[in-house]
Amino acid sequence: VNGAGKSTLLRAIGVNVILAQAGMYVAADSFKLRPYHYLITRILGGDDLHKGQGTFEVEMRDLSTILKLANYNSLILGDEICHGTEVSSGLAILAATIERLTAARTSFVLSTHLHQVCSLIDSPVRYYHLSVIQREDLGIIYERKLKPGPGPSQYGIEVMGHIINDREFYTNALKYRKLINWKSPSPRPRSKSALRPS
Repeated sequence: VNGAGKSTLLRAIGVNVILAQAGMYVAADSFKLRPYHYLITRILGGDDLHKGQGTFEVEMRDLSTILKLANYNSLILGDEICHGTEVSSGLAILAATIERLTAARTSFVLSTHLHQVCSLIDSPVRYYHLSVIQREDLGIIYERKLKPGPGPSQYGIEVMGHIINDREFYTNALKYRKLINWKSPSPRPRSKSALRPS
């Protein structure tokens, strides 16, 4: 869910790992750690204007580095990897990434809006979400609690409705989401008579 705290959580994990490895105070009720050789983050990336690369190219360059350094002694923190491309490619790349990191026995925390990945991968990966409650008045309560399992797969319009206080616009966006999510039936096969040779 947008605004629930995914990026903040990833940053907090990274900062606490660095502090713990330096022997300093860690902001946590309890904290278990094995030392890492690499802490690799991919948080809030964008275009690289100096190199003329778009968001997705930058993501893939960063992902290449992640895959090269991924091993038992690495901690990977990735925020919405593959958000810079269309859903099917992003989902496929994300699934392959999770599979590779799992096979390399890498510790990793990845955030994503591509919730379908949960049903694609058969691995010991554990899924969590930051819970959100939607109120009837279009308001949202961000609980900021990490809960087991994948969260709701669609919440962008609900977050938008909380920020843009316009019920007509909100209702229209919901209408389009239903239209987009509607799965059209398979086309009927054409009759053989329609395919007559000339």
